[in-house]
Amino acid sequence: MICSQIRSQLSEYLDAELPVAQAQRVEAHLMLCPHCRREWETLRAAVRLVSHLGGEKCPVDLRPSVLM
Repeated sequence: MICSQIRSQLSEYLDAELPVAQAQRVEAHLMLCPHCRREWETLRAAVRLVSHLGGEKCPVDLRPSVLM
């Protein structure tokens, strides 16, 4: 698999939505490719950060800039 294919599947991989064979190919690629692994780690960190927000609502004065 080429990097663009792997990167397009990272979100599904993170959510365990890929078929087993595809997930295994992504895992194998991530072990060998530092660029895709960095992208994976960034995505995983972002998901963790968002999940730690605990459902707090965005302050009203910040919403317009977030929704742009």
